[in-house]
Amino acid sequence: MTPDAQQGGGSGKSDAKPQARVTTIRKAVIIGTLLALLIGGLSSFVTAQLIGQPGGVNADIDRLNAEIAALEDLASAALERVKALEAENASPNEQPTEVPNPTPGASPTALLTVNWVRNLNVNSEEIVVCVTIENTSDGDASVFYSDSQFSAYDGDDFVYPPVINPYFLSVPLLGGALRPGESRRGELPYVISPQAQPLVRLVWSTGFEGTPEIVVDLPPAGVYDNNDLC
Repeated sequence: MTPDAQQGGGSGKSDAKPQARVTTIRKAVIIGTLLALLIGGLSSFVTAQLIGQPGGVNADIDRLNAEIAALEDLASAALERVKALEAENASPNEQPTEVPNPTPGASPTALLTVNWVRNLNVNSEEIVVCVTIENTSDGDASVFYSDSQFSAYDGDDFVYPPVINPYFLSVPLLGGALRPGESRRGELPYVISPQAQPLVRLVWSTGFEGTPEIVVDLPPAGVYDNNDLC
């Protein structure tokens, strides 16, 4: 069997149920119409037969009236069924267009703290920023972070991304995830010429819906010391 044939078979199968429903509606309409015609014809026939008949036929009249009433009930039930099937088979344009949106979960929140800023050496281009990040979310949302999200700015608003795979960090921040209440300390490395120093602020691009960026002012840089563990 060719792929086209297989696709054609699948399409026919998916349309079987709507076609069956339409056929059921048509049958119900036909049945209701026939019953209505039958009741009308039977009533006319009985009326014609009873004109000029003696009073001894009252029992037959009552029996025929009961049969007519039963047929009327049957026709009414058939018409109600037709209305119900038509409502179920309403076109997409007649269906409600509003789909309730699920309530979104609370956006995560976080706190950024700068512990210190150090030049690797006196007048060096390498600068280390020690930070603490904390997941302060009220719900159960995790905070995912990466060192690439943290950018430093100088006084002229020039942007400095962190150095990739720096050799001079003791405790690199790198990346990971924090559950609510958890925190992480780590170092972020930047390279900036002495003439452009100092760095004045640090920006964490969190990507959160409520607070896409967290901005912290940077203190003056000191000189890195081996005892300055982050």
